[in-house]
Amino acid sequence: DRQIMDEFEQFLQGQREKIKALTKKHIDSSRNVDAFMAAVRQVKSDVLHGRHQQAQTDDDDEDTGPNQLPPDYEVALQSQIELQKSQLESSYVDYKDADFMRTIAERLREAQHERAKGGGNDEDDDVELEVTNTESAAEYKCPITGQFMEEPMRNKMCGHVYSKKGITFYLRTKNKCPFPGCRNDNVMMDQLELDSELEIKIMRFQKRMDNEKMRLTQEQDEDAVDVDDMEDDQLGMTIID
Repeated sequence: DRQIMDEFEQFLQGQREKIKALTKKHIDSSRNVDAFMAAVRQVKSDVLHGRHQQAQTDDDDEDTGPNQLPPDYEVALQSQIELQKSQLESSYVDYKDADFMRTIAERLREAQHERAKGGGNDEDDDVELEVTNTESAAEYKCPITGQFMEEPMRNKMCGHVYSKKGITFYLRTKNKCPFPGCRNDNVMMDQLELDSELEIKIMRFQKRMDNEKMRLTQEQDEDAVDVDDMEDDQLGMTIID
């Protein structure tokens, strides 16, 4: 039986590693999309403001001067994509600290916690739950207000998230992204969009926290009742003696 359990644990560990590898690929794809969208917006802006120079041909027209070819937008876009990647790279956190990776890691820990129920040390389970909650809470709090985010707004340029109320107040006096080390020095409201998926995650997390507090309160009340019963029993035995 022990050998079977060891083999099963090794199998689960292998599956967890595969999930983490797939998560990294998802994060890379998401970052590439961010760079592409930022590049498209920049090229569009350059075109609208006439910042793309047209190429000249060797054939000259006597009336109109040198013949000009339209700009090579494909080359311009590809160049801008590489530029955006290099600029955004400094704002990216390590894979293990990325929002999506932390969400996956939390779910893996929850699965382990469920499997551990019914055995092991209850204190260890409480510590594991506490660590999970602490890590998630930091992820869901606004860097400006320090509170759980309401209407989380994700910056389409650098990917950082703030509460709508916090960033609206912040932008009255500053324009630099409040995340340390971020190179986005010109944050504007039109760069922000509501992250509905994250908003749901925050509400679910807060609900889990409320349920956990209720559970702990009930356990404390039950313990208090047990202590009172023990004291009553001891008092009754003393009177009888």
